[in-house]
Amino acid sequence: MFCAVAQKHQKLYYRKFDGTYLVSKEGADYMQVIQEPDAGSKFYNVINVYPDSNRMFIGTASSIVPLRLEGPGMLYYHSGKKKELLTYKSGQPEGLAYDFYENGKLSAMLNYPPVGSKDNRVKLISYFDQNGNALVTDGNGYYSDTYKGTFEEGKMVDGYRSGDWKGNDDGGGITFIETYEKGNLITGTSTDKDGNKHTYQKRNINATYAYGMDRFRDILRRRVRYKDEDVNNNNRGMVLVAFTVTKEGQLENLHVLHGIDKSMDNEVLRVVKETAGKWKPAVRYGIPITTDVSFPLNFVINVEEIMDFDPFGL
Repeated sequence: MFCAVAQKHQKLYYRKFDGTYLVSKEGADYMQVIQEPDAGSKFYNVINVYPDSNRMFIGTASSIVPLRLEGPGMLYYHSGKKKELLTYKSGQPEGLAYDFYENGKLSAMLNYPPVGSKDNRVKLISYFDQNGNALVTDGNGYYSDTYKGTFEEGKMVDGYRSGDWKGNDDGGGITFIETYEKGNLITGTSTDKDGNKHTYQKRNINATYAYGMDRFRDILRRRVRYKDEDVNNNNRGMVLVAFTVTKEGQLENLHVLHGIDKSMDNEVLRVVKETAGKWKPAVRYGIPITTDVSFPLNFVINVEEIMDFDPFGL
C-alpha cells in the first residue's frame, strides 16, 4: 500500500554564530531550518546545519521571531558526535546541562538557574579532562580550557569562579586578568595587541540602541507608515533589517536581508536611519568594537491579528 506523506512547510535562514542573519549562504556559519509543528504539538521544529549540511542542532521553539527555544536541545560537533545537551524554557537554558568532548567523554555538568531568577549565575558541578580525569568535583577544583578561541583558567569554589582568573583571546590578540567573587565578575583588565590596557566590569556587551532594544522595536512599529496599497493588499510578514554599528557608534551598511515588498522594506529602512547617532557600540574586554546587527520584525496590518500571526501562513 502506498501512503502519501505531506511535506512540512519550512523556512530557511542563514546565520552567524553571533546571531546575525545573512542574505545568502556565503559567509554563513550555519543554516537554520524552521519547520511547522508536528501533529499534536504547538512547538516549531528547529534544525541547524553546518554549511555542508551536517547537523549542528536539533530542538523545538514556541516562537520564531524572536526565536524562543523550548524543551530539550542537542548540539553536535561537525563530525556528528554529540557536543552539548540542554533544556530550554522561554528561550533560555534551565536546569542541568551536559557538555561532551568529541571523543564522547563527558566534559562538564552544569546547572543553569530558573528562568526569571534574580541569580543568573551558572553553576559548574563537575569538569573533566579528555581522559576522564576529574578536575572539578562538587563544584570545587581548578578549571583550565579553551572555548571558541578563548583560553582561561582559575579556581572554582562551590561551583562558581573565585579569585583571579587569567586567559587570552586569540581572535583579538588580547590577554586578560579577571577577579571574581562567588561567580560574579568584580573587575577585569585586558591588554590589547598594542600593549594598551583597558578595565571593565562586563566582558561582552552587545551593540544596542541607546534607549534599549525594546524601545527600538517600538519605534519601528509606531513610526512605519503603511501606504494604502499595503493595507488593501493586507501585506504581512517579516522584514529582516541588517546594519553595522561601528566602534564609534555610527550606523553603516544599512540594508534589508528579507523583506515583504519594496515599499514596506524602504519604509523600514527610513525609520531605522532616523535612529542614527543613538547607538552604543559593542564592547569586548573593555574595548569598543565594530559589529553587525540584524533585527527581525513581524508586520501585520490588522493589529488584532498580531497574536495569531502564523509565519507559515497556514
